[in-house]
Amino acid sequence: LLSRGLGDVYKRQVSVELSYGNESVSDNITDMGFGFSQMLPIIVNLWSVSSGYENSKKSNNDKLRSVIFAIEQPELHLHPKMQADLTMIFQKAHELAKVNSISLTFIIETHSQSLLSKFGDLVATEVISKDDVNVLLFNQDRVNRETDIAYSTFDDDGILNEWPSDFFHY
Repeated sequence: LLSRGLGDVYKRQVSVELSYGNESVSDNITDMGFGFSQMLPIIVNLWSVSSGYENSKKSNNDKLRSVIFAIEQPELHLHPKMQADLTMIFQKAHELAKVNSISLTFIIETHSQSLLSKFGDLVATEVISKDDVNVLLFNQDRVNRETDIAYSTFDDDGILNEWPSDFFHY
């Protein structure tokens, strides 16, 4: 490394360029804010599992048939539209996994109104079944230090049932 000089090292840098749709203009991901760089590993990981790519790297006996994808607060550093777009990414990955005979289950810990609302939209437009989405609410009794788990479901119109009235109240 030292014999080639430091300048040669910089010539081998790799950049990730993103473009929107069919636009000819692209931007380096490092210049686009933290949201894109946060979403990229999620998208790559989901594609790897749901496309069957992970299975192509395994022996026949070790093929993935069922995958649980757990993620904590994927909405951090994303504006509301991108949070809703992330919901679509989850839905598309689920569809792709189905095509590849992989059962993909998501566990998503979130506080995002946009994420939940988009799931409701997908239920209302029958893109996904209301039976495919479960919402669990963790309510802590701070005095007794106990946590109660409440369940909420979507109705046919994509509206959450049994939803705490003060959750998004400010």
